[in-house]
Amino acid sequence: MACLGHQVDLFSRSLQPSELDVVKKLRWHAREVFRGVERCEITGGLFSIKTPTFHLFFGKGKWVARRVEKVSAFFLEREKYDGILTEAYGGFWMPKKRGVPQVYDLVDDHAAGFRHGGEPRTAEEVDRYLRHAVRVCDQLTVSSRVLADFSLKKFGRQAQVIPNGADVKRIRSVANQERRPGPIRIGYVGGLDSFVRIEFLIEVVSAVRARGADVEVVIVGHGPAIQNIKLPTWVKYLGFRKPDEIPLILADFDIGVVPFEISPYTDAALPLKVIEYGAARKPTLSSPLEELKRHQLPWVRLEPLRLDRWKNALEEMIQTFHSVGKTSNSAWDGAWDAVVDRYDWLEAAAEMLRVIKK
Repeated sequence: MACLGHQVDLFSRSLQPSELDVVKKLRWHAREVFRGVERCEITGGLFSIKTPTFHLFFGKGKWVARRVEKVSAFFLEREKYDGILTEAYGGFWMPKKRGVPQVYDLVDDHAAGFRHGGEPRTAEEVDRYLRHAVRVCDQLTVSSRVLADFSLKKFGRQAQVIPNGADVKRIRSVANQERRPGPIRIGYVGGLDSFVRIEFLIEVVSAVRARGADVEVVIVGHGPAIQNIKLPTWVKYLGFRKPDEIPLILADFDIGVVPFEISPYTDAALPLKVIEYGAARKPTLSSPLEELKRHQLPWVRLEPLRLDRWKNALEEMIQTFHSVGKTSNSAWDGAWDAVVDRYDWLEAAAEMLRVIKK
């Protein structure tokens, strides 16, 4: 993200769709690699700018990828922005020129994530990049309070906390629609990384169903956590869905879940899905992530990943629906809306702009 007066440019690259065969992947890369730089206005003063995807085609840390990253950096520099914000965790070695203030946003403990995922070499490369980025940036921001402590301890730098945000108003407006009739729906939306315990969730819901509850599971996303799992007929796997489809999907949930393994990586996260569940007015059951403990969000119930604890929690939440109505919106406390509003992405974006312009 870069700021020039009252204009803000959001730089991004296209994400490769999941489940493409080899030929389609090559076609996608051929198109994206040579797309050039494209700019389109999202709203007044806010522009989306897409750059080529060489870094995906040639891999992180490779010579060609480094050269292309420098071209992207040059594009930013020649625009003479008032400030530049980046959240890269590899490859994007922004040159320090002409005194343009640079803000680095540490959104995750990326190195810990790769280390936990069994990729120690990648973790070392990422750790080296993070040390560089934190050292050279003019200001440091983080997405969680745990990361603020982490940056102070590991890098010796104070950081400003700007939590993750979601399009709260849009999600809420869609979520107010009447949900389809049917069983209680327990839903997960997001990346299906290896630390997402889908098999555990299925085991828990199987136990709840065995006691007579009419419950099904809906899963949205893609990744290794869903691979090689035989899904029961009452699990609806929707795969990857575009962002503009998510509000309508959330509207059809009753309970949102975050079945994450506990690790230094997940402990430092304020999962975006937690905010999205709240915007859709869905009570949420989650692992006791350290960052969620600190926020104490009223719609989120924290339970360790134990079969008995999650089964009891889900049964109690379902019973609440039956006591006040048929669905989760009936059990939602209207006072919680004000808490969710603090995490609207416009609030986060405005705070980022204040940081850049300091």
